[in-house]
Amino acid sequence: ESIMNELRKKIITDLFISPMTIVPATIGGSLMLLSLVAGFIYGFVGFCFLLISFGIGINNCLFNYDKISKQTIEKIEKEKQIERNNKLDELDVKLSSDRDPRDQKALRDLRAIYDSFMEDIKAGKITIAAGLSIRSQIDEVFNQCVQQLEFQYELWVKSKKFNGKLKDDLLKQKNNILDEVEKNVFNLTDVISEVGNLGVKAKSNQLSLLKDRLNIQLNAAKEAEKIITDATGDSLNRFSEYQ
Repeated sequence: ESIMNELRKKIITDLFISPMTIVPATIGGSLMLLSLVAGFIYGFVGFCFLLISFGIGINNCLFNYDKISKQTIEKIEKEKQIERNNKLDELDVKLSSDRDPRDQKALRDLRAIYDSFMEDIKAGKITIAAGLSIRSQIDEVFNQCVQQLEFQYELWVKSKKFNGKLKDDLLKQKNNILDEVEKNVFNLTDVISEVGNLGVKAKSNQLSLLKDRLNIQLNAAKEAEKIITDATGDSLNRFSEYQ
């Protein structure tokens, strides 16, 4: 929801704050201030300029909403994409060091399907409204998968410090997490493919069903993560008793 709210606020801001609205608003505000010493006529003209600025904003809402929304989403996504890709590139390098190709493949598949979803929105294959409607859940599942990939890598790093049963337990929990990630990537791919198939004809009831599926997937992923995290904590606590 926070991502969706952020996008909506930015879209509304861009609808009303642009060179076309700022210039007459600035002139109007200046003339309104000047009217305090120069007379009523300046204030009236200034008020007219403010009305023009407001009118342009309303016109944008009525006739340019999709265009400006698309531009706003592209701008925000470009900034986020640069930051996200830098972090994911770092994670990709780390995952290549554990000699298990599954986690690196899962990350690359996850990035590919997510990028395809954003490209479909950018290309207009998915409407902005439909994209915004389901984007929050997709982002949550995406982030959850990334966090789990980071966690299973940390378990592998910890396992190298130990021998025997504790090492085996940590590696088993690492593999359990990786199994969950692969399942979530597969399900997310399936949902995003369905969104793409709906395309610009997406209906609210169809999107609601997909959102429900994503919420179920996310809740299951969080529950699985909690179980595995608790088990990992128990293993490490048992080890600490003998130190």
